[in-house]
Amino acid sequence: MSYQITEFTNDHVDAVKAFNARLKAGGIEMQYPDQTIPNWLPPLGELLPNQRYYVALDHAEEVRGGYILKHQAFKIGDNVVPIADLRLPISEGIIDRAHANLGVEILFNSLSKQKLLFGMGIGGEGEAVAQLFKAGGWRISSIPFFFKVVHPFKFCRNIRFLRRTPLRRILLDAAAFSGAGWIAANVAQRIRHSTPANQSSVKIEQVDQFTSWADQVWADCEEHYGMIAVRDTQVLQRLYPTTDPRFLRLKISDASGVIGWVVVIDTLMSGHKQFGTLRVGSVVDALATPENANRLVKAATQFLTERGVDLIVSNQAHRDWCKGFQTAGYLSGPSNYLFASSRALTRQIDAANVNTDHYYINRGDGDGPINL
Repeated sequence: MSYQITEFTNDHVDAVKAFNARLKAGGIEMQYPDQTIPNWLPPLGELLPNQRYYVALDHAEEVRGGYILKHQAFKIGDNVVPIADLRLPISEGIIDRAHANLGVEILFNSLSKQKLLFGMGIGGEGEAVAQLFKAGGWRISSIPFFFKVVHPFKFCRNIRFLRRTPLRRILLDAAAFSGAGWIAANVAQRIRHSTPANQSSVKIEQVDQFTSWADQVWADCEEHYGMIAVRDTQVLQRLYPTTDPRFLRLKISDASGVIGWVVVIDTLMSGHKQFGTLRVGSVVDALATPENANRLVKAATQFLTERGVDLIVSNQAHRDWCKGFQTAGYLSGPSNYLFASSRALTRQIDAANVNTDHYYINRGDGDGPINL
């Protein structure tokens, strides 16, 4: 079957809604956006972060799939280049074999628009999208997951992804009510914990928006990372707009001046498939020189702990930031948050001699904190 892949317009809205209904009836939770203009990162400029929606139509002009390209400038080695995140590549082939080849067409179509592509999040190497990327010769790496239990009783009673079997539920309930969970969490986290000698001089200031001071942070930091999305003031105002109350922006300073910033969110979950009803703090994004990573992680942890969260989580790729979370007492867990780079992007990364543990990638890249 042949398909026409085109930009999503108002003419396709009803067909997208019908497509989503068929997916839902087939037991698929994923839904394609049914509005043509993104609420987050609408099209604007070439180098500023923006999103564009595309749909795949069959001969009857029924929507059978779609994808999103999130365009953003990245610094790779010494060069700033426009690349794109391939978001939500979805095909009716996951419920109807008559459209089994559409996923491949979507991948080739997205590459025709931007060869420097990556996919992020994905959900694990066993997912259909990960298999499609592998078949296309993309390089896939895992972005480490870190977590810190603040309230062990609530954690043991609510952490759904650990409470999947009757035996686990019994053990976690016993740990919660006996106090063993509190002891285990605190011992494990304290073993890793160390406080930087200069942490006492750190000042945490919650700000309404990023302004010119963030440009200086970017100038101080960009040369320290092999691959990193541009994070100047203009970009940050797009990614974390003041109109979205979820984003809590922290300006971190010491006696020398501003040393970095952190974006966190504080979410009270309700029936979440992994976190149940926990109040989850997330370190979404941050920027500082590598030697200040631990100081920023400690500051973000202090801020979220004082707000009363039960659990703090983050995904971080760069080795110095991974170390920063480890020395701040965070534990690492299995990660289903992946980074996949197209062949062309992989070649560009390799030409700049950037190893995967020098990628500066976190939840602020790709889809952002859509599930947190």
